[in-house]
Amino acid sequence: SEFCAAAPERFVGIAKIPTTGTKQAAAELRRAAENLDLQGAVLDVWPGGLDCPPAMKECDAFWEAAAALKMPVSIYRALDGTREDNMLVEPGMPPAYHLSLNAIIYANVPDRFPDIRLVSVAPNAGWAPALFEQINETYMRTAALRKVNLGDPDLYPSDYLRRFVWFVTQDDRTALLNRAYFGEHHMMWGSFAFMGDDSVWPNTRQLFERLTSGVPAADKQVLASDVVTRLYGISNAR
Repeated sequence: SEFCAAAPERFVGIAKIPTTGTKQAAAELRRAAENLDLQGAVLDVWPGGLDCPPAMKECDAFWEAAAALKMPVSIYRALDGTREDNMLVEPGMPPAYHLSLNAIIYANVPDRFPDIRLVSVAPNAGWAPALFEQINETYMRTAALRKVNLGDPDLYPSDYLRRFVWFVTQDDRTALLNRAYFGEHHMMWGSFAFMGDDSVWPNTRQLFERLTSGVPAADKQVLASDVVTRLYGISNAR
């Protein structure tokens, strides 16, 4: 919070949410927004703990607070504690946490809290379009057997992911070239500057220019600035 206060028009602080239960998670989220002026949060497990998936509705106090505060919630790992031997996202393979995103929409969290904002944090997002088609096909094929339904019968699962999830990518040109598939203004480029093997720092600008070669300047502005500015409510983002 103190670091971001030095240049609030450039820095966005993200709160690390405790894993000790929904009550503590919701309280920390409110403290982060109202007392520390942080603009987002990141989850390691379900707000109510590993054994508290959203279908149990015991996490609702957290989702309600996140929606009311319009605090984007970042997800970078499976929230049920599933261990990933390799946290890197392999080309074409979805990260394990995509099941957590699915669980959230099937628990009708976006229907009950329509201001919820989720952020998919991975070095690439090219896996998402294929996943959109797969979950739509599975949802429709199992219509007579499934035990859960989406809140809006006119929407597919992918429609929820496009509306309520923002996708980050760093080194995935395929995702950037197919940015319209992710929903209007739901794709943003981000540098994983200090994250071990995924880091491209200090060559982030060079990487961005290479990946967006041939992309119109207005679209580059959207990817590098406009989406994150709107999502986190900051001004003068670069």
